[in-house]
Amino acid sequence: MVTAVRRYHRWLMLFVGLQFLIWSFSGLYMVLMDIHSIHGEDLLSAKQPVLVYADDTRQNEHNSSGQKASQETRRSISVDINEVVLLYPDAKNITLGWLGITPVYRFTDNGQMMLDASTGKLIDSISESLALELAIGSLKGSKEVKQIELITKNPPSEIAFRPLPLWRIDFFGVNSPTLYVSSTNGEIVTVRQNTWRIFDLLWRLHIMDYYEGEDINNLLLNIFSVSGFLAALSGLVLLWFRLFKNELKGSIP
Repeated sequence: MVTAVRRYHRWLMLFVGLQFLIWSFSGLYMVLMDIHSIHGEDLLSAKQPVLVYADDTRQNEHNSSGQKASQETRRSISVDINEVVLLYPDAKNITLGWLGITPVYRFTDNGQMMLDASTGKLIDSISESLALELAIGSLKGSKEVKQIELITKNPPSEIAFRPLPLWRIDFFGVNSPTLYVSSTNGEIVTVRQNTWRIFDLLWRLHIMDYYEGEDINNLLLNIFSVSGFLAALSGLVLLWFRLFKNELKGSIP
C-alpha cells in the first residue's frame, strides 16, 4: 500500500509541483505588497480644493489675503445646477468637479457630456495639451513625460473594459507610471505602474487564466486544485506511516 501511495504522490507532485511554487510566490507577493500602492493611489496628488460659487468667492475676498491668493488661480462657479437641468432636461448623473483649474459639470445626455461651470459652455473633448496638463498636475514625484498617445481602438489589456477614447501618458521613473485620462471628461481613469503589472502577471499565473486573468473557476485551475489536494493527501498518508512506522513495522513492505 505504501509503495502505491508513494508512487502516486511522486507523479502528482511532478505534475503540480511547479504550480505549487507559482501559487506560493504569487500569493506572497499579493500579501506583502500594499494594495493601495499597486493601484497607484500613492502616485496621485491630494484631492482638489472644495468648489466655491462666485458669490462665496466675492464674500471670502474680504476674509483673508491667503484665501484670495489661492482662489485667484482657480475659477469659481457661475452656473447653477438648476440651469444645467433647464438646458439639458434629459441629463442624468450630474456631478460637479474640477478639470484642472476649471469647475465643470459632468453628466450623461446621449453620451458623456461636460459643461464649464464658469461660462456655461460645452467642452467637447480633451486636447493633448490639456490631457498632459491634467496628468502632470495629478502626479507626484517625477513628471518627465516619456510619450503620450490617444487610444481609440485596440486598448491594452491593463485598462480592461474602460471606455475609449483615452489619453495614455507614460512617465519616466523607476516604476514607469502610466496615467490614462478620459478624452471625454478629463478624469484620471486609472493609473498603472510596474508593481501593478507584476501583480497582474502573477494574478494570471495564480488563477491559471493566462489570457484575460478573470476566470477564477476555469477548468485548468480546477484540475490542478484537485491534483494538488490529492498530492497533499497522499503526502499526509506517507507522513502518517513514517511517524508510526515503528508500531507498524511489520505491515510496511
